[in-house]
Amino acid sequence: LRWSMRDNVNYTQTGLLAILDHVAKNAPEMLRNFYRKGFNSWQRGVEGSPYAFVIPDDQPDRKRVADMVNLLLRQGIEVGRSRETIAVAERRFPEGSFVVRMDQPYRNYAVDLLLPQGFPRDAEQPPYDDTSWALPVHYGVETVRIDERGILEAPLDPVTEEVRPT
Repeated sequence: LRWSMRDNVNYTQTGLLAILDHVAKNAPEMLRNFYRKGFNSWQRGVEGSPYAFVIPDDQPDRKRVADMVNLLLRQGIEVGRSRETIAVAERRFPEGSFVVRMDQPYRNYAVDLLLPQGFPRDAEQPPYDDTSWALPVHYGVETVRIDERGILEAPLDPVTEEVRPT
């Protein structure tokens, strides 16, 4: 038995048609589940830490900061820009710093992208994957996790357009 590129295409097409058929037959339930997932994610950001991540704008390589913020925006993650200096977590962040609040529908995705991956030290098998999707590590950008609820009161302007480095 030989496996060809055409077999790959047929196999993929069959899977995609099955998915489309399932979604078409269960559209109201799929929409309701999507809403629930976003609502539950938002609630986790309101009720527990982390409450936000701050990306200071005054970093040496502002192009990397802009690139990372723009990637977050393209992923549907809400980002704000501080209107004044933010004093939280025993630090002061300058006006214009980027803040990714966790009271948003894509909270879980934002946490995945902004925190390094943690693997249990006592795992039977070490992780096979040597790549990382932690954006701050990838971009070399300082990102500060904020576990204080007060960050949710910081005055922010939503970032709605692509960020350009100053």
